[in-house]
Amino acid sequence: MNEHIAGLSILGGDPLHPKNQRATYDLCRWFKEDFPDKNIWLWTGYDIQFDTLFKALNHNFMLGLVGKIVMLCDIIVDQPFIEEQKDLTLPWCGSRNQRVIDIQKTIAAGEVVLYE
Repeated sequence: MNEHIAGLSILGGDPLHPKNQRATYDLCRWFKEDFPDKNIWLWTGYDIQFDTLFKALNHNFMLGLVGKIVMLCDIIVDQPFIEEQKDLTLPWCGSRNQRVIDIQKTIAAGEVVLYE
């Protein structure tokens, strides 16, 4: 069904702003349940704290909403856009400080793995 759609892109405002987290989580959870073979890309101006996420996963701590959202995503572009670092040659992001992260490879490796 809907083979022409590769996945879901979630971007600004900011989907990880505290006021948006519940709706973002509900959307990601619904999408992955109904379309498990399709990907989710999420753009956020926040710095995803992977050390905290890895610690929670390694010690079976309960994840907060941001952690649950991250776990449902395939690719996350994080960090704020910085005008002074603007680079229009970069795919998927607008400034050199931003990271395009392969979430599932990152979780498997226990360290940030950039999407290629």
